[in-house]
Amino acid sequence: MEAVNDYLQRQYREIIQREPTPQKLGEFKFECKWLLRSALKLDSLVKDPEYPARHFGPEIAGKLLQLQESWDSLNNPTTDTEADTILQKVFPNEPRAGGPA
Repeated sequence: MEAVNDYLQRQYREIIQREPTPQKLGEFKFECKWLLRSALKLDSLVKDPEYPARHFGPEIAGKLLQLQESWDSLNNPTTDTEADTILQKVFPNEPRAGGPA
């Protein structure tokens, strides 16, 4: 859990808040891929009816969803135009950043 939390915090700082280099983006894709694989294995383990720590199932499932969203955002990022369209639909009466107030 701590490894996923650390990864997501670094992704926010280094990928979302900044314009990443292609090398940095590749590093995050590689790390995300391995974290996803690990989470999938853990998820399958805790679903075993005889697994002794089944109570971790919901937390592992939640981290798995976060990693899947991370993977999608790294491999299929939203364009500025798509983001503006979504924001306009959700907040139709709000001025857009950089646009007329």
